[in-house]
Amino acid sequence: MEYLEKMEQLLEYMTFAIRFFVHALEKMVDEGNDIYCSLPILSTYLGHRGLESTEKYLRLTIEAHASIIDTMTEYYNNAYPEVVDYEN
Repeated sequence: MEYLEKMEQLLEYMTFAIRFFVHALEKMVDEGNDIYCSLPILSTYLGHRGLESTEKYLRLTIEAHASIIDTMTEYYNNAYPEVVDYEN
């Protein structure tokens, strides 16, 4: 097998793996699973030796960003008190 063919196969596998990862993570988040608990599961499933390899797959897309913000709002919404201008 030529080098170019091997690289094409590797690229096809990586594309599939990335798509699988993104869709599986989105599904886990939609089902209410904790992202920090989901990453090790996906990492193991993909055959990665550690989370460092899996973290490379993480990308914020426009679609996922709104979902993540909505999911996390309950945790950080009251983290900082409202700033009130008392001088006026």
